[in-house]
Amino acid sequence: MVDGNGTLHPRGFGCACLLGYRLNCPTIGVAKNLLETDTDKFHSQSSLGFKRSLANRRRETRENLTNCGDRLLIHDANGTVCGVALLNTDNSINPVYVSPGHLISLDTACEIVLKTSKFRTPEPTRLADQISRQKIRQLDAEQIRSRAIPNRPARVI
Repeated sequence: MVDGNGTLHPRGFGCACLLGYRLNCPTIGVAKNLLETDTDKFHSQSSLGFKRSLANRRRETRENLTNCGDRLLIHDANGTVCGVALLNTDNSINPVYVSPGHLISLDTACEIVLKTSKFRTPEPTRLADQISRQKIRQLDAEQIRSRAIPNRPARVI
């Protein structure tokens, strides 16, 4: 699981795709925000088939996603589904944007995100973020200690 995009990317190949390809393992892109894209080339389509501009996408997702597990398919300009806006918890207002990275289907990616979400950010990403922030704090503290001037004995003249 990658904190970023897979196929739901302006070029169709986000960091989840690259990481999965390089490691040759399944990856899922889960983003908290939809990337700003050229709205002439990248559209969201509702089930009615109306193309939506980027400005209307956030409003459309809030209106159409009300229950945990609700999905709104996001299509590219060719009509290919490249990801979904997914409401992944009962108390979420804003969706996460899920897309396959490498060696995984969109449906399986959504199932995994739903099963690993206690909060808006899925647990693997949330825990990795907490651990990395804790390590950064430790490294910062060590760096500050190493730069401190040690106590010097007073010179006797």
